[in-house]
Amino acid sequence: MDHIQIHSAVLDISSEQALINFLADMPECKRRYRVHKQYRAVTAAIEDQLPHDEYKKFAVPYTKQQIEDIFKSYDRNGDGKLSWDEVKAAFTKLGAFSPYFRAWRGKSGADANDDGFICLQTELDELVNYTLELQYKP
Repeated sequence: MDHIQIHSAVLDISSEQALINFLADMPECKRRYRVHKQYRAVTAAIEDQLPHDEYKKFAVPYTKQQIEDIFKSYDRNGDGKLSWDEVKAAFTKLGAFSPYFRAWRGKSGADANDDGFICLQTELDELVNYTLELQYKP
């Protein structure tokens, strides 16, 4: 049985409905109870009790450094360049709805010398800036 102490009196509250009935006469307490229920809902989201898509509403977008690290990690052959497939795989990792389209848009804007690759030293910044605008979240 739950107990609520108000000043020096202790009340036994056996159900949520009993608590609501008790608070009906006390508007300030009722308001605080509603705020507490909203706080519990947000806490449940943070504790991963909501589906992943719902939790993403509270997530913070990737930082510039995180996006750079993701693209660099997809340089599979270590040649210092990102191929079409490597860029597409990185956008898949970031959660792009259409990684094929995002890879095409990102690569077309960042490939300054039109060699078909994104150089990690000279062209990566443009690709990262494009990706930052999309605000992908972990």
